[in-house]
Amino acid sequence: MVGGFYCVVRGKPASGQKNLIYKNKKTKKSFVVTKDATDMAWFNHVRIRASQAWGDTELMEGALELSVNYYRPYPQSFSLKKKRAALAGHVRPITRPDLDNYTKVLCDALNDIVYKDDAQIVDMNLSKRYADSFYTEILITHVEQMDVLD
Repeated sequence: MVGGFYCVVRGKPASGQKNLIYKNKKTKKSFVVTKDATDMAWFNHVRIRASQAWGDTELMEGALELSVNYYRPYPQSFSLKKKRAALAGHVRPITRPDLDNYTKVLCDALNDIVYKDDAQIVDMNLSKRYADSFYTEILITHVEQMDVLD
């Protein structure tokens, strides 16, 4: 397959800090056990949105690179000058949750929809940025690997 997977998911991402993610060995489906209903809703929202974007395309195989931009609203306390700087990417969120916590839930949500298992991800590019609302951009591409003869 040439190209990759691209998807935008609207809404506040789940941090995954309270989640336990399991994979049913018989059905091969991932599911989340969580105390937080909003985390579960976002996990399912990612799965639905990814299914819509990916369609009937076969699961990606081999080594993959994941690029994710997490966008969050800038604080209302920002001045107009600081809002413009934030939207231009010159001011970035340095608040919790951590990028890795967002990404654990996201990667598990994409299992068996875009790729077989998130263990295929060998490279990641992650960022948190300001925007007018919460949304997440996801790009997954293949990593070229050389065939090495023994």
